[in-house]
Amino acid sequence: MDISSSSSKRAMDFYQLFRSGNHFEVISNLKELAKNTDLDRHDLAFLMVILRTITDCHLRRVVLHDQKCLTALSTILENVQRNESTNDSKPFLQDVTEVEEILRAPPLSPDIS
Repeated sequence: MDISSSSSKRAMDFYQLFRSGNHFEVISNLKELAKNTDLDRHDLAFLMVILRTITDCHLRRVVLHDQKCLTALSTILENVQRNESTNDSKPFLQDVTEVEEILRAPPLSPDIS
């Protein structure tokens, strides 16, 4: 896959995630996004913005405590950290911290801010 088609797929995956209407779509689209192995720190920051736009508290709790979602977020974080280390850079600390908090959160923890 060349760079332009990879970028187009990544952009479409972000768009689909943003347009998700229920927790099944969010989780499915998040899993698709995790398949992108070339994600960088800007992608991680954008993902956190998208997750913050989920205004329905119930939806956010269901999504962020689903094992498939946690696996996808973990994969995304690993990809970003690997890609940034090869570029001699690091992901934005606030985004990494927020993802790690989601991954370690107990089942009934408060929503992300």
